[in-house]
Amino acid sequence: MKIRKLGLAAAAAVALGNTPLLAAALVVANVSRSQYAAEVPIELIEDDTAWSPYLSPQDVGKLETVRPALKHGDIAEAAKYGRVFELTPVAAK
Repeated sequence: MKIRKLGLAAAAAVALGNTPLLAAALVVANVSRSQYAAEVPIELIEDDTAWSPYLSPQDVGKLETVRPALKHGDIAEAAKYGRVFELTPVAAK
């Protein structure tokens, strides 16, 4: 899976106690399986913890749904979460 940043979609800071600064960047995860690939929009959550950047559970769920859908050729299911492409092999010259 490759992740490509599209730009800062949202940034929020909570000034209560020890709450870390949070920022979410809108990105596209490229998922490929078999002869298909999908671009799935997700958010990378960045904060001041050692686990940063990370994905929300909802975005992980999207990726975990798209991967097997592509593997089994279920284009309709994968297309619910992003753009789907068919990969065409080319011969080297």
